[in-house]
Amino acid sequence: MDIEDILNLDTYPVDDSGTPGGPALVDRCRADLLGNLYCAIPDFVSPQALALMAEEATGLKEGAYHNHSLRNCYLHQSKDTVVSIDREPGALCIFKGCHSLHRVSPVVGDQLRIMGVFVYEFSPGIGGDPKVNATIYGPRTLAN
Repeated sequence: MDIEDILNLDTYPVDDSGTPGGPALVDRCRADLLGNLYCAIPDFVSPQALALMAEEATGLKEGAYHNHSLRNCYLHQSKDTVVSIDREPGALCIFKGCHSLHRVSPVVGDQLRIMGVFVYEFSPGIGGDPKVNATIYGPRTLAN
């Protein structure tokens, strides 16, 4: 698949900063990150790409790490400060790192949830704490 088949570039022209939509999207995301500490971009991934991604991820499910830890950084967070973000398949949600406490709501019923988690650092070679990574992503991360 080419990138234009994966991402909804007609609505979100992230590949072309020369179009009016590109800078407008960046401005909106910057404002959301500043004001809300997150931004949500609905329908960022195309339905066709989502279907292929889900098929591939489902095929890898047996070898996946299933996190059942009770790790929770929200034990002391007031419920008044919790904001729910409506997300649909294909949405891109960007959180402002450690400044934006966030969690994933429980899956109810027999619905399968597949999420990709990407982490960006400003400097090359920076990685998360190995013990925390192993808790979240599984013990295989300790080998890397």
